Amino acid sequence: MAMLQAELREVGGGRCKSCGRPPTLWCEDCGCSVSCHDFIYPRENERVPYCLRDFGPCPKEQRPVFLGAMEDWLRGMRQHMRQRSQAA
Repeated sequence: MAMLQAELREVGGGRCKSCGRPPTLWCEDCGCSVSCHDFIYPRENERVPYCLRDFGPCPKEQRPVFLGAMEDWLRGMRQHMRQRSQAA
């Protein structure tokens, strides 16, 4: 947790170039936030973050904290989309 706080201090008040969100966790590969990523599955049992801003995979980013944050973000977005479609 201390390392994450140090990373946030280094970034300061910057925002993601793509989505405009304040940085909570940056990709070590492309530099975008969790919210700018999805997963691709190039091979069976292989999951790789994919940057939606750069339209490319981020194979260098394999930190469990980043991948876990991506899972949480994607799960929340899917739930939000389901709720919107049910309300319509």
